[in-house]
Amino acid sequence: MYKCLYNACLILLFNLVFSSLVQAKPLSEYIKKLTPDDDIIADTITDEDLSLISEREQDIKKFYDFILTDDLKKISPSGKSVFEQFLADKVEFIKLSSIDYYNLYKQDPADSDSKYLNKTIMLLGTVENVTSDDKGPVLHLDTDDRRLRDGTHATFKDPERDKSKIAKLSSGDYVHLLCLGNGISGKFPVLRDCEFMDEYEADFRKTLHDKLDAVMNGDLQASRFALISLIFSYAFLVDEPKVMRDLIKGKTAPSLASQTLKHNILVLMWLFDVKTPVPLVLSHKDKLQARLLKHEIWKYLIVKKIIDPKKGKLLVKDFDFDNTPIL
Repeated sequence: MYKCLYNACLILLFNLVFSSLVQAKPLSEYIKKLTPDDDIIADTITDEDLSLISEREQDIKKFYDFILTDDLKKISPSGKSVFEQFLADKVEFIKLSSIDYYNLYKQDPADSDSKYLNKTIMLLGTVENVTSDDKGPVLHLDTDDRRLRDGTHATFKDPERDKSKIAKLSSGDYVHLLCLGNGISGKFPVLRDCEFMDEYEADFRKTLHDKLDAVMNGDLQASRFALISLIFSYAFLVDEPKVMRDLIKGKTAPSLASQTLKHNILVLMWLFDVKTPVPLVLSHKDKLQARLLKHEIWKYLIVKKIIDPKKGKLLVKDFDFDNTPIL
């Protein structure tokens, strides 16, 4: 349901964070692009502004968690999630669907052993059945051969610890596990020592929330992803606060939210002069929105003591984006 919405949300983040589109310039160059067309002085920051900024920061944290939750749901054989980038810094793994693992072993067991035996596999698949053997529960995962309705088999590293989660699994459930390749047994490819990724996912959430807090507190080099997420989310709040808050609560139609998100992405890409195959052209209304957005982000930078309101210069150390940790 939220696949298109998620893609709209993260297209800017991936473009700016994981590609080379903006990494060549220092922060000061992007600050210049945010400089309002007319002067804003410190006296324009009112108590009402301070209250609104504080409220926006709380909404941004909720929206950020919404993005992270959707990212975890997006783990798939074909796509690449932020979580996978995070996990790759901690564990060396190969991502495979249960269908691909099954087919590869059926086509060439010896070659598959050379690639996957005793290697850590992020296994993605749909549960067909759950049975037990003398070592504990066995997950039977899907295959594209519908005559079998049984494909890759997976056993657990600590079935006692995971018994409550295993007990809740039923046919049709989608799972992603970390396992060790274990060759082929009888007719079926097997993986052993499988684990649910709850602890890694919890660490992912905590680490990225801590990085967002650090950026909000002035450490802009803490995380490129958190910094760009903050800018993106702030722009969304300035333009459509009700849409964002309803989205967090699940009260907004994905089509409406997706349209709003994509619109904000285009305005931000125009503001930051992100290079695109076709040059971005904004309507007069969009340019007025961009002007308002500059004002609101500028106020935020003043309040967070990132810029000097009189001179518009950085109050923090300048840095290049390519020297900033991605996550």
